[in-house]
Formats: sequence, structure tokens, C-alpha cells
Amino acid sequence: MFAKFKKKSPPKTPQQERQEKLAEIGSQLAQIRTEKGISLKLIETKTQIPVRLLHAIETGNLNSLPEPVYIRGLIKQFADALGLDGTEIANTFPIDLKLERRNSRFRLRLPSWQFQLRPFHLYLLYILLVVLSVRGIANVLRQSAPEIAIAPQPVAQPSPTAKNTPKATKTAPAPKQPQTKPVVVDLKINELSWLEIRADGKRVFQGNLPKGTQRTWTANQQIIVRAGNAGGVLVKFNDEPPKLLGQLGQVQTVTYQAKPAPASR
Repeated sequence: MFAKFKKKSPPKTPQQERQEKLAEIGSQLAQIRTEKGISLKLIETKTQIPVRLLHAIETGNLNSLPEPVYIRGLIKQFADALGLDGTEIANTFPIDLKLERRNSRFRLRLPSWQFQLRPFHLYLLYILLVVLSVRGIANVLRQSAPEIAIAPQPVAQPSPTAKNTPKATKTAPAPKQPQTKPVVVDLKINELSWLEIRADGKRVFQGNLPKGTQRTWTANQQIIVRAGNAGGVLVKFNDEPPKLLGQLGQVQTVTYQAKPAPASR
């Protein structure tokens, strides 16, 4: 009679469900890799994914991996390198559990043939949302850019007039500008990556940038670039040659500082 009063176990958190699914996928990939006699070093050569991340996937070490969206991409590349269907395996790793649960309830009312398209549709929907958000942020930045470009024009107007030459002597602080060179950072996105950009202490951008995007940021003192997929971000700082920010799947933060020019005497 007491069986009716048994306490139900609390629902699993999204983090716990990701942990369990990663452990399941990692165990399967490790077993198949061992059966085929393929080393993690060979997988690293094929996928450019560091051995430490491949090992973290196999052992289900969620804390050693980046954000869930990047984990899904790493799983896909890992499975493809083993000759498996990487897309199908990667789509079993949950990203937004609430969205998947809502979709699963809705799909119960749909014809059976639509169940086969579920992972593909979710993947396209996610990419579409990322592209739309990036375009929205780009439009806001483009609208604010002309205001910054117009600001220097009134300063240049007094210089051509000969009558205003006495006023030019009052602008003594102008020689202070050459003490620091402006900071210019050009980014080219080779793989989808989350980014946060801070210019002179202010956050000027945060979000995902898709493959093929090229962006430029400038500052007077410094620019801080934080990337969730450092191996997919190519950075060019001032006149220096471009180079990758880090490795694929690596979370990396780099500060670009203006170099002081020699003081004039």
C-alpha cells in the first residue's frame, strides 16, 4: 500500500542530459575506432581537431569541451573520419532541449514520413536563425557607421581659411594623437564561430558569425577578441600578416594593443 507514495525522481537538467548523451556517443565512437585500429592522432590529422578534444568526446568529459553547438560539429567531424554518418550521429546530441521537446510533441500529430526529416529540418532552422541574427547586427552597425565618419568633417573645415589661422594655435592638444597608433583588426571567418569584441573597454559585438564573413573593428587603445572556435577565425592586426586565432573548437581570448609612437621634443 505504500508503493503509491514513492517519490518521483526529479527531472534531469539539460546539462545532465547532454552529459549522458555525450557519454553514449563517445563510447560508441571509441569502440568503433578501436575495432578499426585507428589512432586518435590519425583522426587529429584528418579533422584538425586536437587529440585532447577527441579524448574528451570519447570519455564524455563535457567540461573540457566548448559550447554545445560546437560539440555537435566536433562529433560530426569525428564520426565522418571513422566512415560513419556524422550528421545523423551529431544530431542526436541535444543543443536546445526545450525546442526539441516541443517539436517532438508536435511531430506526434504529423504523418510518419516526416519523422525521417526531423534532424535535417532542425539543423536548417538553426542555421537560418544564426544567419538572420548576424545580418540584423550587421545592419545596425552599418547604420551607425556613417555617423562616425561624418564627425571629423567639421574639424577639417577651419583649416583652409586664412582668417582663422590664429585659432589654429589654440588647438595645441592635436600633436598628442601621434603618441599612439590606431588599432585595426580585420577578421575573416573560415568556420562558424561565436565572437565577442571589445574596443577601448566597450563591447561592440557579441554573437555568431557564419563562414565567409569579413569584419573590421578599430580602436584608439586596444581591441579584445574572444572566440568560441579560434581555429575558424583568421585575424589581421594592423600591418601584420594574418594568422589563425587558435585551434578548431578552442576558446581563445587575444588582446591587440596600440604601440606608442616615440615622443616628439
